[in-house]
Amino acid sequence: MPSILVIDDDHQICHLIRDALEQAGDAVEEAHDGKEGMNRYRANRAAVVLMDLFMPNQDGLESIRILRHEFPASRVIAMTEDNNLVAVMKFLKIATVLGACRTLVRLFELTALLDAVAAEAPCVADGHRAAARSRAPHRRSSRPQQIPSLLGC
Repeated sequence: MPSILVIDDDHQICHLIRDALEQAGDAVEEAHDGKEGMNRYRANRAAVVLMDLFMPNQDGLESIRILRHEFPASRVIAMTEDNNLVAVMKFLKIATVLGACRTLVRLFELTALLDAVAAEAPCVADGHRAAARSRAPHRRSSRPQQIPSLLGC
């Protein structure tokens, strides 16, 4: 069972992501700022790190830089959201330059999250992920569902 470290200061987002990943058969650990996330990763190296970019006490960009410097083989998926999509895309591009393997704008369906994690955790068996994707909350829409609206916000 691969371990996933979710680093995000939004507790509701962490809870939603944790639920989806645990249903997919992953062990999930949470941290709510970059410093806490780095300490947790140093103590227990997760297969994949899901990293928000805008957090207190050490932002995601600095955390990605440090993580990839200390642990070059680490697998990081950067994610964020903002009303200014152009700014978000610039920050996600910087995250890839610093070493993020993938990026997600938090306007994604949970299946996109599960697929990104599966792609970065090669030791994952596909069977339990397929079953979990079929149980993931899904709304029929021509555009991706924002995570906060899945939470009823």
